[in-house]
Amino acid sequence: MAQCKWCGRKGVFLSITKIGLCKTCESIIETKVPRYERKIRYSENIVDTSNEVDERVKNCRYIVERAKEIVKYEKKGIPTFTPLPSELIRYYTIKHDKIIMESMPEKVDESLKIAELALTSLNSLNVVNEALQKVRDARELLKDICQKVKIIAIINQKGGVGKTTLTINIGSGLVLLKKKVLLIDFDPQANLTDGMGIKEEEFKLSIYDLLKGNAKLEDVILERNGLSIIPANILLARTDKELLENPKKYYMLKEGLKEPGNFDYVFIDCLPSLGILTLNALMAANEVYIPLQPEYFALKGISKLLDAINFVKEEGNNNLTITGMIYNRFDQRKIHHREVAAKICESFGNKLFYSYIRENIAFPEASSYGKSIFEYKLNSHGAEDYMKLCKRIVNI
Repeated sequence: MAQCKWCGRKGVFLSITKIGLCKTCESIIETKVPRYERKIRYSENIVDTSNEVDERVKNCRYIVERAKEIVKYEKKGIPTFTPLPSELIRYYTIKHDKIIMESMPEKVDESLKIAELALTSLNSLNVVNEALQKVRDARELLKDICQKVKIIAIINQKGGVGKTTLTINIGSGLVLLKKKVLLIDFDPQANLTDGMGIKEEEFKLSIYDLLKGNAKLEDVILERNGLSIIPANILLARTDKELLENPKKYYMLKEGLKEPGNFDYVFIDCLPSLGILTLNALMAANEVYIPLQPEYFALKGISKLLDAINFVKEEGNNNLTITGMIYNRFDQRKIHHREVAAKICESFGNKLFYSYIRENIAFPEASSYGKSIFEYKLNSHGAEDYMKLCKRIVNI
């Protein structure tokens, strides 16, 4: 006997659609869901672009409220939109709190400035001089905290999940958002270098020379389309053997990046393994993004990656955190894609953001021309998805 997923009506002759709804319910839901999605996207744009803290906070609340209206359909297994309403609720609840917290340094700095001015007029007293110095030190520390560069390892020991494509397009999208970005090719196959249209004869120094201490950071950087890039070549494959007996073998990249200049973001495109090079990347990074295709084998691979991250934490990089999970070639229509995404979300909860990149033929085409998706096809779904991801990164 047929039964509607939503209203619960049963009947031998009841007509049920392919998503398990009676025609009445399907008509209502298919009208309501897109309407709410449009409202949510409009508010997301305000959160991403507005300079007004109150406006951003208000729209975060609005998104959560609208998503709560739709999440009841998701719980019944009825297709809604991507990201899922439950993920939007988690993300924008955290985002709401972060925006409020982000506004605090300015207020603290203003208070410290007032205190500094007040104490300056009394600086003949030793005790006041000491207090004045502490206030100035606090302001410098606050400045350092606000300006700290983010070093992000893009990693998955499974090959073919889109690490290099992700690195190139995130970097290019952030440049469009006026950020200074450094991309590091940390794979002997040099796919990032090739994907940026850089030929081996165009450079003499590479990431290998930085690791070996034969060159400074500024000596190995190339410029392409607003991005800074450290290229790689096959010489990088030597490092596993060459560093094996080195007591600092896991710290070579960290040492090379100890003065990362005035970059806002540094992205490390890791090779598909968990060897010495990957551990170097994790030791140098403060964040990890995991790109994956939403397949069941992806779940097994993540557990090994978590072991590597825990090892790096025990070796001294206590601040390393997984902050993003990016699903490449995601298809909302496929049940197993939704199931894998839900399983991973259930495991990690709201401690990180989740992003979805739809399958798009423009990606391999762009790579073959040594271009980003924004340079190759700005009006594609791929460019839309990546720009949404880049705005999310900027606002974390």
